[in-house]
Amino acid sequence: MKFIKSQTGDTIIEVMMAIVVMSGVLGATFAVSNRSLKSTQANHERFQAQMYANQQAEWIKVYSANNRQGLTTNAATVFCMNGSASLVADTNASCTKESLYKISITPKQMSKDFSGGANEYNTFFIRVTWDSLANGKQDQLELVYGI
Repeated sequence: MKFIKSQTGDTIIEVMMAIVVMSGVLGATFAVSNRSLKSTQANHERFQAQMYANQQAEWIKVYSANNRQGLTTNAATVFCMNGSASLVADTNASCTKESLYKISITPKQMSKDFSGGANEYNTFFIRVTWDSLANGKQDQLELVYGI
């Protein structure tokens, strides 16, 4: 058997180093991609919550314009957004598992001049809460709307 002295090839150490480097690059790429996906999901959830809060503020505006006495109740009203994006009033203030967003509206009388004078207006605190898919925790958005 004749051995050729000029044989070239990769040693096992070189192959192992190449695998380690490629694994590191792929792992870093996956981590960055996963973080980007979570950030995009969180932004989408917050955008949806902002849209629901704006819709409720618009509803309050229209209702107050059509009814001279306005909304004067001091009790919080709770709505639940279910998977089909329809608004369901929830009298228990606890939404079911099918509800993605829980919207609570709490009115409060406030003074325009902050001295307790006769110039009072209605302020509505609109809070939207949801279970975030991005971080696994409950997240919330608050909007203050005054009439």
